[in-house]
Amino acid sequence: MIVTMQPGIQPTDPRVLAVVNKAEKGYGLRTKVNTARGTNLDVVEIYLLDGPKVTSAAVPDFPFRVEDGVSEVRRVTPSKVSIHFNGSTEPHRFKIGGIEIGEGHPCRLVSGPCTIDRNVFTIAKTVREAGATMLRGGWFKPRTDATSFCGFGPIAIDWLFQAAAENDFKAVFTEVFESSDLDLVRKSREKSGFKGGVVCWVGARTENLKLLKALGHQHDLKIMLKHSHRQGTTIADLVTRASFVLSGNIAYGEDGQMDKEASTKAPNQKIIFCLRGTAHDDKYLTWRFLPNHHWITSLRRQFWPPVAVDTSHSAGTMKNNLVLQNTQAALEYCPDLLMVEGGYPTAGFPGTNGHGFCDAEQQVPAERYSELVHMIKSHNKKHFGKDIC
Repeated sequence: MIVTMQPGIQPTDPRVLAVVNKAEKGYGLRTKVNTARGTNLDVVEIYLLDGPKVTSAAVPDFPFRVEDGVSEVRRVTPSKVSIHFNGSTEPHRFKIGGIEIGEGHPCRLVSGPCTIDRNVFTIAKTVREAGATMLRGGWFKPRTDATSFCGFGPIAIDWLFQAAAENDFKAVFTEVFESSDLDLVRKSREKSGFKGGVVCWVGARTENLKLLKALGHQHDLKIMLKHSHRQGTTIADLVTRASFVLSGNIAYGEDGQMDKEASTKAPNQKIIFCLRGTAHDDKYLTWRFLPNHHWITSLRRQFWPPVAVDTSHSAGTMKNNLVLQNTQAALEYCPDLLMVEGGYPTAGFPGTNGHGFCDAEQQVPAERYSELVHMIKSHNKKHFGKDIC
């Protein structure tokens, strides 16, 4: 990996030393500083070489891209970026629609309907006025029951982006299932004129390895990975999914061997882990899925992606305020994002399915959004001194 500094920065500049120290002390790599002499300005290049225990191919490039004075980071050997910290403890922080997320930043609310319908325009207005800046919605929902409503398809993506653009949302989160869906998302974004960030999530029931690799191969869409919903699923499931994303740029020749020259492009490392609860077989439990907020502690110790929690899915119902109670419990672990479904009025919209076509019982009613927002703002005020959600 080669870190190129901005023209005019000298080898003795503190910004060069900061990169060198991060590589050597933070990641255990060796470094070599070269200076390319130009007609008007010199350019410093810092070579990040394999260390005694760590290869440069396994180290993500994002920690160096964010350093002051860095112009470019490029790879000259095949990327084998690991989701693990690899000796460092630096979490990944990045911006979604201008909002920085990651450990050390306030928790952000991602909200909207479970499945997008035409009421998304009113719902978007409701949650935006309540304080949310990130809109979520599914246009196709894989269901346990094959005969259940699965969403309105591509037209619903158009509705989602139009609603986001009209209400000045900073980011849109939506689910994808196969590689071709990425272009559907891009076309809807362009058609709507939406200028914010876009996060594509891979759901618990989707096990499409080609999709994971395709997500790693592109850089304009951020990625959120949910773990499997199956009983007994572990953190390893998230790690495996992320590993396929990070291998998205590895190419192979006709002989089955890695094409090193074609495999040097860095993968998309703007990845978010999302916890959504795990299955159980206890018929007396109120929870739809067992909350696994405690995974955040282990994830933060070993892996660099930001962590989201979907508190609607694990609660499964607003009866006895369970979604709100679950959200409060999740906040104790300081997640980076909270996914909460809702925005429908308690009485429902006129017509059939006025409470939504999917998982209506686990959505926070519009009249109670102020409670949800107050909960998150209070958390952020306490931990970060910022009254935002």
